[in-house]
Amino acid sequence: MQTISGNIVDVLGRRVRPGSMIVQAGRIVDIRWEDANYSTFLIPGFVDAHIHVESSLLPPREFARLAVVHGTVAT
Repeated sequence: MQTISGNIVDVLGRRVRPGSMIVQAGRIVDIRWEDANYSTFLIPGFVDAHIHVESSLLPPREFARLAVVHGTVAT
């Protein structure tokens, strides 16, 4: 079991709250809200379910390098 703490970005709720995520076997099993000050943010990654890499006119490696800095974790 692992605990990861930081400012948790709730995209659906449109808010940021300090807390900890409890991770077990690679899955989040609990989120605990806290009264704390953190300098790090825990944000969900974007999974792009439909993309045409060739439309970017970039080699796949370069496309991936640019997409990752904007939060895309999988295509």
